[in-house]
Amino acid sequence: MNALYDAYVEKYGRINSRANSIAFRMDSAYFLLSSLEVLDDERNFVRKADMFTKRTIKQKTVITSVDTASEALAVSLAEKAKVDMAFMVELTGKTEQEIFAELLSMWPEQALNFHSIIHGYMDLADQYGLWNAATLIHEDGCYSDGFEDFRAWLIFQGRETYLAALKDPDSLADVPACVEDDCRFADLPYVGSTAYARLTDRMAFDDIRPADQQHMAARLKRDIVYGAGIEYPYEWSEVAAYLPRLTAQHLTPEELRACICRGHLWNHDDPAIQKARIAAPPKKKTRISKKKGGDAR
Repeated sequence: MNALYDAYVEKYGRINSRANSIAFRMDSAYFLLSSLEVLDDERNFVRKADMFTKRTIKQKTVITSVDTASEALAVSLAEKAKVDMAFMVELTGKTEQEIFAELLSMWPEQALNFHSIIHGYMDLADQYGLWNAATLIHEDGCYSDGFEDFRAWLIFQGRETYLAALKDPDSLADVPACVEDDCRFADLPYVGSTAYARLTDRMAFDDIRPADQQHMAARLKRDIVYGAGIEYPYEWSEVAAYLPRLTAQHLTPEELRACICRGHLWNHDDPAIQKARIAAPPKKKTRISKKKGGDAR
């Protein structure tokens, strides 16, 4: 592959050069090809894509042991999509009674805080550009419930992956689980509320004041940097330009053309979609050069 790329560049120039972008402008699969090159913010060539030099799909890491019952619960929900007590016993080496007692030792305030944090992060990740990424990753489509499960899964991947995805959803192409797993964690949003209900016989949603939840979301948002265009709902004909690596990873050129031919990805009768699509999709910054003796026209 390196030899083929080098031979092409020697003869025709970089894939993302102006000449090649003009030559391929009518080809809907061009953005899949352009993902072979990594560019900076001004679209200058930096290096070849990782696939030229290393494996981009890594073997899934299997967790065989954990120290605490709460960690065992999280792994059980992630791996089995349920509370599998036998699996949790195997992970911890503890008895069912010990695990159960440890989980119930969580204070109500901790359970309520956990619930508030998870739902704060869920709401902050409710962005159309990220939904586009989830649609590519979920091969069977991604409706509202599926996007909620996806956002919960994203939170479970950890702070670094979560923040990187909101800055650039295409960074998820570097997460092996996006290829190997179904990227859903339906139970995570209910862990805190379930523990709270068990401890207090009350519902977390009833006991968290809206003002307190808004304050929590504001605190969590301080660390988030939203990337340009993440609030925009991209159609199939636009998504490859916004998410070139994810598109190349999950769709063949033929599949992308078929998606474009099927029609709208979003419901254009929805007022929220209409409002979000009023502006044209943002474009990356490009360098504006000046000619000698005066400003460029």
